[in-house]
Amino acid sequence: EGTPNDATRMFDFLGYTAMAKELGVALVDVDRAERMTVKLDGLARKEYSLPAVTQTADVLVDVPVLKAHQLTGVTLGMKNLFGLLPDPRKDYHAKVDEVLCDLCLARKPDLVIVDGLVAMEGQGPLDGTPVPMDIIVAGRDIVAVDAVCTAIMGFDPRSVRHLAVAGQKGIGEAALA
Repeated sequence: EGTPNDATRMFDFLGYTAMAKELGVALVDVDRAERMTVKLDGLARKEYSLPAVTQTADVLVDVPVLKAHQLTGVTLGMKNLFGLLPDPRKDYHAKVDEVLCDLCLARKPDLVIVDGLVAMEGQGPLDGTPVPMDIIVAGRDIVAVDAVCTAIMGFDPRSVRHLAVAGQKGIGEAALA
């Protein structure tokens, strides 16, 4: 989890710490995790400092919430990866669409599960309005999942720049057809 709040406190508050202890699994605060340099032929940069666990795990599952976002239009699977970047993340805003594509090139999630039980519309990520949607969208192609979710939210996926770029670069399927 990457969060603007202290992840350890959030894990405790949400009950994750107790659940993890009961199940014998580790919780990882990606803001405090060991990092590694990932080199790639990126659109915005040629290397990134990313949490090592996200690059070495056998399986990477991305679990975003269905939300609108003032900078990128939507925040779904691709935008959720932005939380893997080191602070200050604002340093990546100038080329955010290309950075989101680069993060997928560094390591695409094996599975994306979008929590649309209660979505958010408006000026996300912080000043939106909750909207009960009662849906879960899941898939193995992060770009396709994001395109479907974007359409569910009432937006044309072609109007979301990072989805269009990802589709053009072959990162995933951006066309709804």
